[in-house]
Amino acid sequence: MLQITAILLTAFILGTPASASGAPLELSLSADKSEVGLDDYLTVQLTVSGESLSSSPDVAVEGLEEFEIRGKSSSTQVSIVNMDFKKTNTTTYSLVPKSSGKTVTLKASATSGGKIFFSNAIKVKLVKSSAKSRSPSRQQARRGGSLFGGMFDHDIFQGQRDFRKDDFMLLADVSATQVYVGQEIGYTIAFYQRYQIRDGANFNFPESKGFWKEELPEDARIKTKDVTVSDKLYRISEMSRLLYPLTDGKFMLGKGDVSFQVNAFSSAMRLKSNDIEIEVLALPEKGKPENFSGLVGDYSIKAEISDSASKAGKPITLKIIVAGNGNIHAIPKPDEPALKLFEKYEPETADNFSRTAGGSVGARTFKYILVPKKKGDIEIGSFTINFFNPETGQYLTIKTKPIIINTYGEAGEHRSYGKATSEGKPQKRVAKSLRPIKTATGKLKETREPYYERGIFWGYILLLASLLFGASAYIRKKEAKKLAEMNGDSLTPIDKAKKRLAEAKRLLMKGDADRFYMELDKAVRPYAAFKLGIGSEGRTSLEELKSEINANGGKSFTFVLEIIEKCETIRFGPVMASKKEMEDALEKAKKALSEMENES
Repeated sequence: MLQITAILLTAFILGTPASASGAPLELSLSADKSEVGLDDYLTVQLTVSGESLSSSPDVAVEGLEEFEIRGKSSSTQVSIVNMDFKKTNTTTYSLVPKSSGKTVTLKASATSGGKIFFSNAIKVKLVKSSAKSRSPSRQQARRGGSLFGGMFDHDIFQGQRDFRKDDFMLLADVSATQVYVGQEIGYTIAFYQRYQIRDGANFNFPESKGFWKEELPEDARIKTKDVTVSDKLYRISEMSRLLYPLTDGKFMLGKGDVSFQVNAFSSAMRLKSNDIEIEVLALPEKGKPENFSGLVGDYSIKAEISDSASKAGKPITLKIIVAGNGNIHAIPKPDEPALKLFEKYEPETADNFSRTAGGSVGARTFKYILVPKKKGDIEIGSFTINFFNPETGQYLTIKTKPIIINTYGEAGEHRSYGKATSEGKPQKRVAKSLRPIKTATGKLKETREPYYERGIFWGYILLLASLLFGASAYIRKKEAKKLAEMNGDSLTPIDKAKKRLAEAKRLLMKGDADRFYMELDKAVRPYAAFKLGIGSEGRTSLEELKSEINANGGKSFTFVLEIIEKCETIRFGPVMASKKEMEDALEKAKKALSEMENES
């Protein structure tokens, strides 16, 4: 057995690919066009691949000096086929020519292991304008002095000469081109039309890698208005979304597009918008709090209490409200003061805000339940939260004002109070005409055998326990069957949860983080609700789960809350998850389901 193992191990080592130093490299260059004007962008993609590249090789691209680099992005992919390891680095450049009237040859080279490797060569002709050749007078007439002249790189209306190029136009704009990480940006594409179109226009936003995106509500997503540009009346349809940068650097938002049809007999037409470059600044280190929340925007905080006077042991409601402009979904729980004289429960969270193209405005409320443990005056200290204000470029820490509540009585004490006097003091009620109750003075004697010593009593107890256990099992089985019928299949809740986990694993392999965490949530949340008996396999709120788990849940259910909160943080907050974090989340979900399944 040992000899076989040694042979297999030797074969594996000999079959492992050589290090990067001795492995050949493959270089490839491609461009999206062979002719580019001073008013247009050229997209060039460089691909470098080799066996198990341990580090990025030294790559140079000949000819790049003829262009301004307006954007640059990189990606890496690793593949393993039949024990052959291959790593591919892809770099994409967005280039603008510095001059015209020449042809530039682009060629890449890389050095690895003392050897030089070359890519293919591509030739790009640099011209003054990317528009199709036409006489200057006609071109100027087509533009008509419009501020949109020259924004198209081809004639989309070829064969439909009833329309001029400025009859339909598409422009993209952002609320700011220089922002900080986490700062809210409004992105809008505006469709200009001088003629009525058929069935409305279909908008498509460009890819926004490096940004967290939030869609506007349906009633605020598209706005329509009439404007006059260069003495021409246009109907403008604007579609917007909100973006939040996840990291610093320069980013190029590509072209959005709109497709439409003028009438039932015309062909469909498509317009593309302009590119937009955004510079994202890193948050400054100067003045950054040690416990910085990551919140960016402008916010205020206040505290509200249900009753400033309360009996000891009686719960009171405390609301901490954080309001302002920015990503409301990213507002974390404020730092809490010491609340040793209260029994405190985890807060419920509620959002009340609106999103428009101009940004998000509203508040997130944290609702605490506090139970005073003693009587007298008790102070609720300040709740604090910090954030970075991009308008002032400074970090701010804000806090609530302390609140004094007055508690009376002792915790657990039960008194009966009559009607209060004008001084606020209670009066005791004295009943009239009460006759004293006379008790027998004879010696009491047990005349019957105690019930708990009778066999029939314990028989009833066992019978009742059996009925309860049987009824519980029957109800659970019936509920599981009902859930299966509602979903159109015969799977039990645990089988459905495991099926969701399998789908999450598939999405993990694809690297689709958003859908991965959505499937993870759908696997854990409904099954936890089912086991706790607080709902069907429909969506149960996190607050409902927290309340029931705090009251009756076991250790495994507390573990579930961590998973669900993680899912919501990744899905609705400006946070990117790594593959390692996704793998850990999947393992935790499997463990939680197993423990819940075994818990009675």
